[in-house]
Amino acid sequence: MDVLLEYIKETQSGLLIVTHDEVISNRCDNRYVLEDCGLSG
Repeated sequence: MDVLLEYIKETQSGLLIVTHDEVISNRCDNRYVLEDCGLSG
């Protein structure tokens, strides 16, 4: 995960990660949560 996130930052790219793991989601710059049939963030 470290290598992937470092590459994304170096290349100024975007990445969409869908996960239930809060440890992974907390490492991202932006975080959106799907709840009650909608996104919150």
